[in-house]
Order: sequence, then structure tokens, then C-alpha cells
Amino acid sequence: MQHQFRNEQAKGFATHGFSRRLSTLVRCIENTFFAIPPEFDEVPTLNQTQDVMIQVQAFIFNVFGCLDNLAWVWVLERNVTKSDGQPLPREWIGLQPDNKVVRQSLGQELQKVLGSMDDWFAYLEEFRHALAHQIPLYVPPFSIAPQNADKYYNVEMSIFESITQRNEAKVRAQQRERDSLRFFQPWIVGSSNGRHRTIQFHTQLLTDFKTIEMIGTELIVKLSAHPA
Repeated sequence: MQHQFRNEQAKGFATHGFSRRLSTLVRCIENTFFAIPPEFDEVPTLNQTQDVMIQVQAFIFNVFGCLDNLAWVWVLERNVTKSDGQPLPREWIGLQPDNKVVRQSLGQELQKVLGSMDDWFAYLEEFRHALAHQIPLYVPPFSIAPQNADKYYNVEMSIFESITQRNEAKVRAQQRERDSLRFFQPWIVGSSNGRHRTIQFHTQLLTDFKTIEMIGTELIVKLSAHPA
């Protein structure tokens, strides 16, 4: 970052926090695209889906961390305080919609930009909360078309019956039939408070990275253009 920092702690959040997290995000994207490329048209192995889950989970936490790092940079550089001049409590420092004092200190233009992204903040918080406190983000290993659901179930039952009959040739044939009904979709599924959201992970990782990059650029430009 080219900004000349006045506050050493803010500089640390920017250079050792935000910048380092950006590098982690890039690596997570690279690893995800390597494990399961966008053009992949087969059913992946368990290792492949687990590798993607690990990368996406790390990615989500570091996106959230980037936002917190940027909020701390702003608060420390601009000496944002409570109305009585007391330091902001830690839980007040962030860029989410609930962090009203910090948002109000950003100026109308940047407030408007962040306000237009409230749905994105809600998605991020939903996934982060589920990952940290509820059910970890999950990559379904395969999907079945709704019109094939009954057929898939019946083939599965037939496989079990053939196994009990020790008919190995029939088992293998039925497994091939079963597997032909499977297909893969590059989804990440999250769960929070009983709600489920599904996202396409290739697209979402790139979107989140560009969003974080944009917010970071806007904030640093504003700090540099209008120093306290």
C-alpha cells in the first residue's frame, strides 16, 4: 500500500493483515481452480471435493478478516471514536451494516457504495457464522436430476440385494448404471439458522476477491486523498 500511515498499528493491519490476507485469497482461488477446474465435467473424487471445501472455508474466513483489517485501518488512521471521545468497543469496529459509527465516518460516497452491497455482506456473514458456529460449508459430491431420483433409489436397492446374493458381475453392472445417473455441479452449500444457500464456488470466489479489492482500494484512496 502506498498510503503514508500516521498510526503504526494501522500500518500493521494494512501491511501484515490486509495485504497478507489478499495473498491467501489468491492462493485459495488457485488451489480451488486446480482441484476442480471450471471446465471439469466428471464426478470428482472425495479428495477433490475435500480440497475445495478446505480452500473455500479458508477463503471465507480471510475475506471476513480483510474487512475487519480495513475497518481497523480506517478507525486508527482517522481516530474514529464514540460521540463522547471514548475509543470504540472492539465489537463496533467493522464495515458491516451494523457497524454504524464506522460507516458514518466514511463519508457519503463510500457509505453509499457499502450500502449497495448489504446483500453481499449478509451472504458473507451467513457463511462465516455457519462455518464458525454451525455446519461447515459443504461441496455435494454429486447431484441427481429430480426425474431420476426414483430410478437412482431403485438401483441402489438392487445393488444392495445383489451384494447379499454375492453376484459380483451384477453388482458392477448396477454400479455403472447408478453412476451414470450422477453428475457434478460446482456448488458450495451453507447452512445458517435453518436456511440454506447454494453458490457456484468458482464464480463466487472471483466475485468476493474483486469486491474486497475494490473496498480496499476505495478506502485507501480516501485516506490518502483526504488525510486526517
